Amino acid sequence: MSSYCHLEIVGYPLIEEIADVHPFVMTIFQDSEKRIKTRLLSERNPLVWDVLEGGEEAEVETAFEYATTVHVAVQRLEIKGFTLEKAQEEFEDWLSTSMGLMQDEPEWYRLRADGEQRELWESFRQEQLELYRGFTFDVWLRSMREVIVKRLQGRKSSQEPPQEPDRGEARGGGL
Repeated sequence: MSSYCHLEIVGYPLIEEIADVHPFVMTIFQDSEKRIKTRLLSERNPLVWDVLEGGEEAEVETAFEYATTVHVAVQRLEIKGFTLEKAQEEFEDWLSTSMGLMQDEPEWYRLRADGEQRELWESFRQEQLELYRGFTFDVWLRSMREVIVKRLQGRKSSQEPPQEPDRGEARGGGL
C-alpha cells in the first residue's frame, strides 16, 4: 500500500508528496482536525489524480484528511513567519536574481556559441527581461488567484469538470 499527501486550498492542490507526509503540511493542522473516511477512488480530487482506468472508480480506499478554514490556516502560517510581506520579499529577491542572470551572456555560452546561437540568446534574453520588468508581486498574486479560481493546471487530468469545493477551506490529506 502506498501513501500520498497533498495540500489544497479550496480544492486546488498546492503541494503534492508521494510516499510521505510533508512535515510542513502537518504544521498547518491539529490532531483534532483529522478525519478518517472510506471513499471511492472516483471521489478523489481530479486535479490531483490522473484519470482512473476501467473499473478503478468503484474501488474503495481509506483516506486521512485534515481540514481547517483558510483564515485559521493563514493565522497558523503567520505565527510560523510565513507572511504576505515575507512572500513579497522573497519574490522580489527571486526577480532581482533572475533579472541579474539575464543581464549578461553567460561566459560558457560566449565561448561555445556561434553567431546564430548568440542572436537567439539575445532575442530570448530581451524577451525574458521584458517579462521580468512587468512582473510584480501584485501581478503574481492576481495570476495565482486566477489559476486557483479557474483550476488551471500544467498536467493532464480528468476530462470531467471538477466538483465545486467548499469555499474557504484548507485541506491536507493522505492515504
